[in-house]
Amino acid sequence: PSAAIRKQVWESALKTLKCDTATQWAEELARQFQLTPGKIQDAVQSTVTEASYASGQGIGLKALYAACRKQSNQKLQALALKISPRYGWQDIVLPEDKCTQLKEVCQQVKHRTRVFEDWGFANKLSHGKGLSILFSGPPGTGKTMAAEVIANALQLDLYKIDLSSIVSKYIGETD
Repeated sequence: PSAAIRKQVWESALKTLKCDTATQWAEELARQFQLTPGKIQDAVQSTVTEASYASGQGIGLKALYAACRKQSNQKLQALALKISPRYGWQDIVLPEDKCTQLKEVCQQVKHRTRVFEDWGFANKLSHGKGLSILFSGPPGTGKTMAAEVIANALQLDLYKIDLSSIVSKYIGETD
């Protein structure tokens, strides 16, 4: 569903929380996660369940993000190794222009719904609406660290995929 429909579903699901910031959360979660209405309901329900086990702690946006990530990556774990992002902007040392590029990547992800749906650019592109980032360099130059910084800033999961386990090295054997 579109971001507008996802926002309505989030608002409806979050009404049960009786939280002042539920409307703001609904908009942010709808922009960030492209979940079906059923997965949105499941994310809210699992957050409520986990909060009740956590001895009366309130439900926060961080817990909802975690529940959304669980809903969206169920099949990926069979193909990839999950990396827990440990690094933030303060940890990475880069020239200013490279750091600016990484921050622009975060802004692109953060505002993709506005650009593609609100401004109508999704209708102009038949495919290729995702974001691909190619990090290059010898081992130890900070490629994984940069990916961790981006994942941490966006509160998204990061996976390392061993391409050799997915793609055949022989030409013609890979679909």
